[in-house]
Amino acid sequence: MKVYGSGVLENERADLTGKSYVNLCFEKIQKGLDWLENGDNCQTLPAALEVLFMLAEKFTDDVFVKLKKSDLIAWQSKYNDRYKVNSKKLPPKYRKDIKTNVDKIFNDLQEYANDVSWL
Repeated sequence: MKVYGSGVLENERADLTGKSYVNLCFEKIQKGLDWLENGDNCQTLPAALEVLFMLAEKFTDDVFVKLKKSDLIAWQSKYNDRYKVNSKKLPPKYRKDIKTNVDKIFNDLQEYANDVSWL
């Protein structure tokens, strides 16, 4: 095993850890999108997006390579469409803040998304 630094991720076995978690997060995002189309649970997707944002702060390059701006726009559109249908199921005192927080997550992720078509 090649070690190229003193950090816990600076060896040839651990340096793929970020990619693994990013891939897992994208699987969770897809499940959240499936829920939007097949069920009424709008909150699964934002939770996965929040985790992706946390990963992006640590594993910026791994997220940047995988996250496309066009996907973010499509995901937000799907979320917004489903939110319109299901928002009345949320407790009234939380509705506005939930929507604000989800919009913030989408906005924050823009920084880590690419718009390169060949990636």
